[in-house]
Amino acid sequence: MDKYFQDISRYLSKSVNGTQETYETYLYALRFWCTSLITFFIISTVTLLLGVFELALISSVCSALVRITAGGAHHKKIETCVIMSSLVQILLAYIVGNYLSNIDPWVVWIVTLISTGFIIFLYAPTEAVTRPISQTDKVKFKKISFISFLFVIMLLAFAIVLEYNSIAVAGCIGLIWQCYTMTKIAFRINSLIDRIIDNVILLKNSTPCT
Repeated sequence: MDKYFQDISRYLSKSVNGTQETYETYLYALRFWCTSLITFFIISTVTLLLGVFELALISSVCSALVRITAGGAHHKKIETCVIMSSLVQILLAYIVGNYLSNIDPWVVWIVTLISTGFIIFLYAPTEAVTRPISQTDKVKFKKISFISFLFVIMLLAFAIVLEYNSIAVAGCIGLIWQCYTMTKIAFRINSLIDRIIDNVILLKNSTPCT
């Protein structure tokens, strides 16, 4: 999939006589929007069938609003990112809708407030080895991450006051998941999954002994 993104970005960059930076900007935009749309389509289709679409939507949006500036672990291949992100959000929505409907939403909210705020303070913004962040940008992104988090957590508190408990719990679970993706263990687990997938592909493509 990424090969097509690269080809399209290269064509668009050449059409405007762009630089390497222009190409990378197009490539980043294509990756972000296309994978987001594909992921949203998969999540929407499955959760509509399971009857938990609104919970998946809230969980995904709350997580994404913080992830934009706080960052988080991701996979080496776009296809893996799409599949894993879809599976996680579908699973979270299903769990909230079927097993956490009677949980005290204020307990979940307080746990989310403390844990996510602490993780953002420690790790935000996370950065990839290939895309280092300057110290100035780190300070800026950390502040924006906190603002985004406080905005979301206050909206979820308002939802609890209005007795939209399942919606609030789904949003909190989405934030907690985002909090997890920023930790070192999340990066290690994602790296392990990538290695397993690479080894499976190598085995699949290997020439059998005769």
